[in-house]
Amino acid sequence: MRKRTIYICAIMILIFYPLTTFSDLRIPANPGKDVPVKQIGPDIYKIGGVTLNKTRKEIYISGSINMQSGLIEYFACSQAEEGKLHESLLKLEVKPFDLQVALLLLGLKHENNLKFQGDSAVPQGDFLEIWVEWELSNNSPKRVKAEELI
Repeated sequence: MRKRTIYICAIMILIFYPLTTFSDLRIPANPGKDVPVKQIGPDIYKIGGVTLNKTRKEIYISGSINMQSGLIEYFACSQAEEGKLHESLLKLEVKPFDLQVALLLLGLKHENNLKFQGDSAVPQGDFLEIWVEWELSNNSPKRVKAEELI
């Protein structure tokens, strides 16, 4: 089977916030050495393995299908997380830190982080739409919501 590249696109669903909340997204002009943000086009930034489109409020991540059948525990894992990869539907070409920076630059909020496996706390935060896109054998794109793959 030929390895196919997929693109993960996370789109903000504006449920809790008015549209004006995201119209003033600021990308630091000089983020420093600790935050690997590089502008690659008008309102388009590269953060490690993540491409952030400020205008469209979207992020893109390359990856591949990791599992085609069987039980999954995770929707997606980074290639760096080999210990969890065997139970993940997608294998992403991104460092978790870079993805976190991109999500924060989009203005996403999170609260009540889980402290350990089995933590009874309920995590809270902004909602996302996650889309997965790949190229079919006839070179046409196929795009589906993440939940359709599970």
